[in-house]
Amino acid sequence: APGSKEKVLGRVRDMRGGKLYDAQWGTRMTGEGFFADELHSLFQLSRRRAGFPKPCPDLSIAAFRVPGAVSQLELGF
Repeated sequence: APGSKEKVLGRVRDMRGGKLYDAQWGTRMTGEGFFADELHSLFQLSRRRAGFPKPCPDLSIAAFRVPGAVSQLELGF
């Protein structure tokens, strides 16, 4: 939506203590304050309405495999 850039950036700053980005590990993907709490509540409501379980199932690495000895240069085109 044109013209709402400053509003969106202002909300991001509100959730990040006045900054657009926080590089600190463990906090950069979360926000704090009123708007962060409202966004979290909206997400939880949408998750329940969509029927997703809570808590989420444990992550599994069973479907992953160790790459073979073939390097990308050997794939050929």
